[in-house]
Amino acid sequence: MTLQRLPARQESLIVQLNPTLDGYGIGIDTLSHPSSGHVIIASIDYNSPAYQCGVLMEGDHILTINDHPIQSTVQCQQLIQDSIMQNKILDLLVELDVNEAVTPSSGTFNIKLMRSGLPSLGITLNGPVQGERGAIWIAKIKKGGIAFR
Repeated sequence: MTLQRLPARQESLIVQLNPTLDGYGIGIDTLSHPSSGHVIIASIDYNSPAYQCGVLMEGDHILTINDHPIQSTVQCQQLIQDSIMQNKILDLLVELDVNEAVTPSSGTFNIKLMRSGLPSLGITLNGPVQGERGAIWIAKIKKGGIAFR
């Protein structure tokens, strides 16, 4: 059976990041053209709060920071720096792409999840107790994680 890919849809997600001595670990940029006003996550530092949260990815759009709508990279950088200086939790409202796929309604099929540098795949599996036989099933998918996208 061949699965047909549908276009991605956008979803919004609130992420809270606790500051460290090095900040939050995100680099920002303006998407394609500075006049577009879309500020995106351009980089995520390994082992930073942004990395450890497990849901942010390069290319995610930053919509608000601490309830302030984002209009430019300068404004975004200033809000991030202010939060670092005040040792505040950074509240990000981000918009992310979620891929759609047509899936069979029943049966057994394989799922491939490609790691993209995040600390986990964002999926929790459950199964029988140790020593018993039985099926394994998906118990939870972390919103914004690799399995969700």
